[in-house]
Amino acid sequence: MSESVNSTSELSLECAYAHGIPIGSALMRTEPEDFVVTEELGFEPTGEGEHAFLIIRKRNTNSEWVARQIAKLVDVKKMDVGFAGMKDRRAVTTQAFTVKITGKSEPDWSELNLNQDGEQIEVISSTYHQRKLKRGELLGNRFNITLRQVDGERSEIEQRLELIRQRGFPNYFGEQRFGFDGNNLLSAAKMFSREMKVKDRAKRGIYLSAVRSYLFNRLLSLRVEADNWQQVIAGDWVWTTEDTRGFTFDNGNPKHVELLGQNRLIVGGPLWGDGRALTQGEALQFEQQISEPEHFWIEGLKAARMDQSRRALQVKVDDLQWHWNDSKKLSIEFSLPSGSYATSLLREICLTIKSG
Repeated sequence: MSESVNSTSELSLECAYAHGIPIGSALMRTEPEDFVVTEELGFEPTGEGEHAFLIIRKRNTNSEWVARQIAKLVDVKKMDVGFAGMKDRRAVTTQAFTVKITGKSEPDWSELNLNQDGEQIEVISSTYHQRKLKRGELLGNRFNITLRQVDGERSEIEQRLELIRQRGFPNYFGEQRFGFDGNNLLSAAKMFSREMKVKDRAKRGIYLSAVRSYLFNRLLSLRVEADNWQQVIAGDWVWTTEDTRGFTFDNGNPKHVELLGQNRLIVGGPLWGDGRALTQGEALQFEQQISEPEHFWIEGLKAARMDQSRRALQVKVDDLQWHWNDSKKLSIEFSLPSGSYATSLLREICLTIKSG
């Protein structure tokens, strides 16, 4: 793809399965209560400061809309409201919001509460914090997902779940990153080829993120096909479980080999952008299989002054649990780190069909 892209049919959005093709199918999100998400921040609010710190449970509403309601109540700009991550709309989610209230009297937070036409907001608690919550400033999320009308052999599904608990799953970006029918990528292509000017910084960020997610998924899919997505190969960019500062893995370095033997290394795949390649040898060869045919996208990211970064290839879910409510209704519980997608786990089990 050296010039541009005119339709999603030219894109490779399909990703390889790590544990075999899905076993049957199931309905997902028949009710919002079938998709319950609880944010795990990994820290406690300071209890003092110029920002109100709210824990809010919402149903059938999105995070941006809640942020606007908070800004309206306090009479501040929406940019003064912070939250760590976008949460699904058709779900029941619990997350933190901050809002700067310097020089303002604290409102009655119960005025945010809503229960109308299936949309619900409930302020669970309020305190103070010394700074605004930033995107990505969380440890992860806890999921409790119910699949209905599960069509698949129960024993096979449980074997697949056990395999995922033991080996984890590929850290693919979810399809929502790409917009409906991949339209975020089409918009990015028009932006890169100067067919379209994008002045809105938020939209521009969405399009750039879609491109990086697409390229990452392609590389990860390639390594899944090679069955080395959960392994360290020569020249990989890695970091340890204790320190996110990375280094290039050298299988001739005794210290590196020792860390590998202790299972303390995390492999990072590329979020392409400006800067030199961090990988070498075999790992670099895998990345070149993507970067060379996808030159158009990578040059666009560089022109946009996007700094390259790294994202873990594998997600481990040691705490994965499940139980059957009846023969066709399966509940699954697990925690994921910030930035990982529950749908990327579910796709390894069965074909999930969104309901409602």
